[in-house]
Amino acid sequence: GGGGSRGDDWTCGCGVSNFASRFKCFKCFEPKPDGGESNGTSSGGGGGAKPGDWSCTCGASNFARRDTCFKCSEPKPEGAGDTNGTGDANGDVPFDPAKPPLYIPKDLDETEEAVFSSGIQTGINFSMWENVGVNVSGENPPPPIESFETAGLREILVNNLKKANYTKPTPIQKHAIPAGLQGRDIMGCAQTGSGKTAAFLIPIMNQLIESPGEIVTGPCAQPEVIICAPTR
Repeated sequence: GGGGSRGDDWTCGCGVSNFASRFKCFKCFEPKPDGGESNGTSSGGGGGAKPGDWSCTCGASNFARRDTCFKCSEPKPEGAGDTNGTGDANGDVPFDPAKPPLYIPKDLDETEEAVFSSGIQTGINFSMWENVGVNVSGENPPPPIESFETAGLREILVNNLKKANYTKPTPIQKHAIPAGLQGRDIMGCAQTGSGKTAAFLIPIMNQLIESPGEIVTGPCAQPEVIICAPTR
């Protein structure tokens, strides 16, 4: 059968049965009696604890190389896995995991100043975009805009564009934004860094602000916008 205890399993003074590999009771954390020696007869190899293995306060047994508990992610307690002052559970090999400390990321600064100060600044040749030609096709395309302020965008969106240092639209933005605001289908092609992403995001955000949809919760997703590209 597969039940019952094994030869080296031991019983704590609190009455709980523990696996032979445990140096402390998983319930009350009392040390294993007889200095951690086995109370029964071993019936095979390959199992059991190794030098430096340690037990977390949650009751989980961890390998010596772990700096955090695999079960609850708590850091390894100071002195855990060291029963004789040498850093070794059995007095044979010093315990040295040689791992960096657990990385804990800093909280993000979500203030307005921090959010808008992390943007990419325009280059010294940004004004040269004014001389870039744009070929527009289609049935009665809307005229291009000359500024974000005259594009018919919501005031909150225009203000945020200013805070993000969007001083003037790029050539593809001049033509794509008014077409997007009219709900037209657009297919644009321009070089990297020409502002294509903002060209389609600005009309989308403006539409979401003007006509916010009802928030739907449930097993079926009902997105108002699906962006399939750019994949980056």
